[in-house]
Amino acid sequence: MTSRGKKIFLASTIIIPFLIYCIVYYAPIIRNAPFKAKEFVSLEYKWGAGNNLENSYNSATGEYKYYNNNDSLITTKIELS
Repeated sequence: MTSRGKKIFLASTIIIPFLIYCIVYYAPIIRNAPFKAKEFVSLEYKWGAGNNLENSYNSATGEYKYYNNNDSLITTKIELS
């Protein structure tokens, strides 16, 4: 079997069935999501070690705050498209 034949065989026996499975399994879950995409306004995400949530990102304002290696607070504006 040639290298090209092996790739076609791999795609037809593993990759394509997996993609079909993902579509069949996840389509109803996405359709019944607790929110609609048009209702989504913004996202605010905070993270850190333990109960200390020092890093944050707010998609409404584009404000990204984090601490660097020198423990200085860095504030940057990052817009998601």
